[in-house]
Amino acid sequence: METTQPQMMQADYDGDHYTRWRHERLSLISRYYPRYYFQGKTVLECGAAYGHIGRIFANSGATVTCTDQYEGWVDIITARHPMVQALQQDLIDPWPFTTPFDVIVSMGVLYHLPYTHAEQHIIDCCTNCNDLILETDTIAHEHPHVILDVPKPPIEHQWEPVTTNYCLPSVPYVERVLSANNFSFYRVPCGGGGRHLWFCKRCPS
Repeated sequence: METTQPQMMQADYDGDHYTRWRHERLSLISRYYPRYYFQGKTVLECGAAYGHIGRIFANSGATVTCTDQYEGWVDIITARHPMVQALQQDLIDPWPFTTPFDVIVSMGVLYHLPYTHAEQHIIDCCTNCNDLILETDTIAHEHPHVILDVPKPPIEHQWEPVTTNYCLPSVPYVERVLSANNFSFYRVPCGGGGRHLWFCKRCPS
């Protein structure tokens, strides 16, 4: 029997690699934020794929919106997690929301964007929330304006969005943009290599 595209997607994002990826990041989040912190808050998860993480926030009492570029994933989120609002959004397009969120989650998203859009994505997130949970792969460099334009390898899966390149910012690059947008942050390594997770909070006016 031929394997369908949705079945291939399910095998990938329900597999061991992404299960471990989610568990590690959710463990870090649970250590940083107090219990019940997200109850009653509005949460946006960018690049949500299947919406597994968004569902966890919804189960914690948050009102959750999940977005992804791929329409098929939006359909899966809607079918699997009806308590979550799922919308199709391409992050290189202008920010589509007119109302800010209490919390924005952008994990595993930034380095998939062209380098020309990375800074704007961080700015959009900072402009539209009070708490930002940001994760990305980085390049080892100490300059706050260094971001590497990396040719994208051959597409691993036929459903992946087709972009020419992706990007690797330096840690100081990310933190420069956060600071310039009035956010304090706490950074922790995650996943090995150059991956980092930032817990960011808007500074009082």
